[in-house]
Amino acid sequence: MLKYEDDRFENASVEFDEEKLLPTYRLLWGLPGRSNALNIASRLGMEPGIIESARSLLGSAQSEHLWFAQETMDGHILEWEGLQRAAEEDEAATRRLMTEQSDLKTKIANTRWVFVV
Repeated sequence: MLKYEDDRFENASVEFDEEKLLPTYRLLWGLPGRSNALNIASRLGMEPGIIESARSLLGSAQSEHLWFAQETMDGHILEWEGLQRAAEEDEAATRRLMTEQSDLKTKIANTRWVFVV
């Protein structure tokens, strides 16, 4: 991959929702993309024989080891995507709590306190 041959380049991919067959338009820096072409073609109704023929051509062009490595990488990418989403949700929750804390601080500062001695 070019990123490992030249420091001027970086890996990136665009997240894809496999259930909806639509891109999410989230850019994933540091991760190479996964190919879903045959899965998408199958879901869209391409003739099964063509899909199987393409899979067998891929199998003959790549060793079983490379296929396993790709499947492993895909699993890691899916895990990373889930962790990234969770981190973004945590970050949003933190921002909401900080805003709430600031609002309460303002309310306290604006409250008139009456002390009876």
